[in-house]
Amino acid sequence: SNGPVVAHAIGKSLGLNSFLASALLSELLKERAITQSTIKMGGGSLYYVIGQEEKLSNFTNFLGFKEREAFQLLKEKGIMEDKKCDPAIRVAFRAIKDYAIPLVVSKDGEDKLFWKFYLLQNEEASVKIKSMLES
Repeated sequence: SNGPVVAHAIGKSLGLNSFLASALLSELLKERAITQSTIKMGGGSLYYVIGQEEKLSNFTNFLGFKEREAFQLLKEKGIMEDKKCDPAIRVAFRAIKDYAIPLVVSKDGEDKLFWKFYLLQNEEASVKIKSMLES
């Protein structure tokens, strides 16, 4: 109900220790009832129910400076072509796997890597990429 949480918070709300809460979350992951973020909070991962992805944006303060900059840039643009970004942003996109989705598009036998903001709909991403490839 609260969106993404760490094992410790689950344990506290259920009256379990962190170890048992982690085991419970591990079982739910195996059953694909929940998913795990790559964001780390105090050494622990965030867990959330599929459909709560939008709430992940509440945790950008746990990203490094460059990763937060990359998040904001991608949020504003929606789609960015990898080779047109400065190297530090390119590295940051690879680090923020929850927020930046890689898309490889082939045009004239050449593969181009684009980054899609995680909340951008695929149809809108497709329109933006086609526009970028035509210009």
